[in-house]
Order: sequence, then structure tokens, then C-alpha cells
Amino acid sequence: MDLRKEVEQILAQWGHDILLQRRVKEVGTGVYNTRPNHGFTNVLEKHTVRERQPFADSLTNILEERVEGKTADVDMLFYFRWNVNPDSGDRIYEKDPRGYFTYIIDWAQPFRFLNGRIEYWKVGATLENDALET
Repeated sequence: MDLRKEVEQILAQWGHDILLQRRVKEVGTGVYNTRPNHGFTNVLEKHTVRERQPFADSLTNILEERVEGKTADVDMLFYFRWNVNPDSGDRIYEKDPRGYFTYIIDWAQPFRFLNGRIEYWKVGATLENDALET
């Protein structure tokens, strides 16, 4: 079983394209000069992803007003191909029928299978802005 091939098929059939803008951790020169672009590269990478909104299976105790159980700490989950290597702080630009959305990646977790090989990436992202008109 080749999990990478199965992920590729899922993304080809049900995925959609987003733009990924990498965060630069150090000030550099050229495309890595962070001063004019607020810490991000000038390069936008196009990737096909699958997304879903996270669900929280928590119950709130009304009397005590506290959350019990699991909660969702991000606005959207994205699934990337194995070779993308997203990182926290990177920015995702997404277009949908309501407009354009911008997300900041909070965490990126590789899913590993046999022998520790990365099969795909699961990314949790928080909405950075409301939809801009298309």
C-alpha cells in the first residue's frame, strides 16, 4: 500500500488550489529581505490541498461556564502533499465563493507511516482576515 499515491488521488479528485507564502525567520537579501514584506517571502507557491473545518466534541457546563472535553483550537485544517513541508507562521491564501481568505498556520504536523516516511502534512490554521470581495 502506497499512502502517498492514495493522498495524491484524493487531492486530485477533491482538492483545490491555495497559495502558500513562507515566513522568513531571519532578515536576508533578495527575496528573503523581510523588511518590505513584513517577514514573508515575495514568492507565492501554488499547492493543491484538501480542507475541512475542525469539529469540537466538547460540552459546556452552563452552570460553571467551563469547557469539558476536546476543543478545536484552529479555524481550518488543511492537508498537504508529503513534500510541501509547511511551517508555523506561514500564510495561506484561499479563494472560495464568498471571497478571499487569509490564514496563518498555527501548527504543521507530518503524518508518518512505515520507516518514518512522511506521507502527508496536516496543518491547523487560524483565519487572519475576513473575506475580501472577489
